[in-house]
Amino acid sequence: MSALLKIRVITISLLFAVNSLTAQELYKLNLLPINTPDKNEFSVIPFEDKLLFCSDRSDFSSIKFETVKGAKSLINIFLITSDSSKNLQNAETFSSIYAHDGPISFYEYGTKAVLTRTQNDKTKLKSLYKDTKLGIFFFEKIEGKWIETKPFTFNDASYSCGQATINEQGTVMVFSSDMPGSLGGTDLFYTTYNSEDSTWTLPVNLGPVINSTKNEMF
Repeated sequence: MSALLKIRVITISLLFAVNSLTAQELYKLNLLPINTPDKNEFSVIPFEDKLLFCSDRSDFSSIKFETVKGAKSLINIFLITSDSSKNLQNAETFSSIYAHDGPISFYEYGTKAVLTRTQNDKTKLKSLYKDTKLGIFFFEKIEGKWIETKPFTFNDASYSCGQATINEQGTVMVFSSDMPGSLGGTDLFYTTYNSEDSTWTLPVNLGPVINSTKNEMF
């Protein structure tokens, strides 16, 4: 190893050590009291002065969906008033007893949202069973109430779209899907919004640098 390369390696190592120490000084990780020992909690996001998160705990809905491993609880969105609170509520605005709900992402200063939800007919509970697909749905806060405005143009009964994140302006959205054109299972795609005709462009696969033959999501 050359002297110059050794210096570079030592410099990088020192920088890494300093950054690690700095991070340890600045951040402390604590488990939130709403975590459960046998269920899943994920996708925490600030919402007004509260926190929203997704979970497959059965507090809200007794309806189950069938999988190859048996019946499982639906995923729903829950709300807590602070990161130290043990009391949680169901975020009824964004949750349905008939569907998986979440994750959710907000934009335009918290006045609009994009939600992942099961594509199903609410009058037919059997649509929850077996090969249920996910879709992306848009919400808007109108006169103080959250209203579902429209589904994503490229939702389709033959594949899933979900776990979307969107920029503050609502013009670029990245999401996960197993739509045709995927490299493996689910890939990350992006689409842009055309305000002139209120349409989303054909989703573009982020490519093999990001995606793989496995599943990319969340």
